[in-house]
Amino acid sequence: MIEEKRLIESVEVSYRKLRPYREAVFRLVEEYAGPMYGTESNSNKTFGSQEKYLNLSKQAVSAYMTLLASNRPRVLLTTTNPDLKPFAKHYQVAMNNLLEKIQIEKTLSQWVRDAFFWIGIVKVHMGDSGEIIEEGDVTADAGMPFASNVSLDDFFFDTSAKKWSECKYAGDIYRMPLDTLLHSGVYSGEALDDLQAATEFHTGERLRELSMGVEAVQNDVEDMVDVADVWLPREGVIRTYIVQSRQNLKLKEGHIAEMEWDGKELGPYHLLHFDEVSENILPCSTAADLHPLDRLINNLYRKNARKASRQKDTPIYSPSGEQAARKLRNASDGEWISVTDPKEVNVIKHGGIDGNLHGFMLNSMELFDRMAGNLQAMLGLGPSSDTVGQERLIQQAGSRREGQLQTAVAAATVKLVKDLGLLLWEDEFTELAAIDRLESMPDIEFDSSWSPSDREGLFSDYSFDIDVYSMQFSSSESCVISEEKETFKLFSLQKSFIF
Repeated sequence: MIEEKRLIESVEVSYRKLRPYREAVFRLVEEYAGPMYGTESNSNKTFGSQEKYLNLSKQAVSAYMTLLASNRPRVLLTTTNPDLKPFAKHYQVAMNNLLEKIQIEKTLSQWVRDAFFWIGIVKVHMGDSGEIIEEGDVTADAGMPFASNVSLDDFFFDTSAKKWSECKYAGDIYRMPLDTLLHSGVYSGEALDDLQAATEFHTGERLRELSMGVEAVQNDVEDMVDVADVWLPREGVIRTYIVQSRQNLKLKEGHIAEMEWDGKELGPYHLLHFDEVSENILPCSTAADLHPLDRLINNLYRKNARKASRQKDTPIYSPSGEQAARKLRNASDGEWISVTDPKEVNVIKHGGIDGNLHGFMLNSMELFDRMAGNLQAMLGLGPSSDTVGQERLIQQAGSRREGQLQTAVAAATVKLVKDLGLLLWEDEFTELAAIDRLESMPDIEFDSSWSPSDREGLFSDYSFDIDVYSMQFSSSESCVISEEKETFKLFSLQKSFIF
């Protein structure tokens, strides 16, 4: 049993230790957003000499999003029990409907983007655990299994642990209406006495400062308060605390709510990253690896841009060539004129782009593309080599890196979907209405609605998986064709259950 006072002190220390990572992510996202993003106080410092001509970080993020999380994943459910196969397909339809209703594709998209910058965090919860205001997103529906993105700014964990399974606690901070906190009936305790609204204080590292400025002002349309959920794996509970100080993450003693966690052993938080560091929970950052090259390339481009803007042509002539110079100045385009000696007049060029500098910049761009995992192949921007054989070798090497990324995202998504499936399975109230039709036979329809009373067998009887390729970008035509094939298979396998 963890002593509450020691827990609060440890949370404060761990949050302070994570500050360098939060500040690093802030700088990386600032470079990604570009100098024209944000308020005047944020953006003026990056104008002029710091103009960003080539936003390579944004291109890299686009490539990763296109490859890994462009579309909503399709859930595939299987079972080893032949008698449960029809229901497995029915439950599969319910899960896909749930993912559509909660717009899981937006959550996964942000998840991959956060993982690119450092680490992606998603929290699985029920909407009735309090009216949670998602940061920059919608409010969770009460009673609905939900998955929310958690910013590294709002996340903390036991930094003394060497791996996630050894963490003694983890949690996140969020804001909620003061009136809801006091009158929902969910929260209680002495910590609610004399509770005042919390000003949204900016610490200099929060990502919202990119667009909202840095002033500590009260601009909420209703009174809000900061709270924190703390997951304690040994106790198997999630406790909610009032946040006294957001800057240093000082929690008020006495939790105001406690909920048993019946989900997976590693808690409600799902982490996504691409490059691990031995004996550390926080991974390497893909964006941090590419950041120096991105800045170098833009510095070289700006330098050549300044040289190009200073380029000028200055006509000169000798005293004896004054008459010829006057003729040349007044001559029309393509007009023939006579001169005594062409050497008496000339044009001197000043400035201009440095060829060696330009070549170094192009080489740096190739290195950026290589370190990012062959962005041209990911985005389909054209061949990376002049010969067919070399292009095939490049694509094969790129596909290995793409396969590694897809495997990491797919494995993490399966665990996330399984947790959502468990919450839906145990939820006694959520019902999902669904009517499926075949594109080729629109007059035929069948009911695929989900109700808690439909459950058959045990949750452990079913195995979750996802169609990895369903998350990649594909044209609308191919999506329609694959969706019709999938619907036809489901219809065929569900006839014995529905009818």
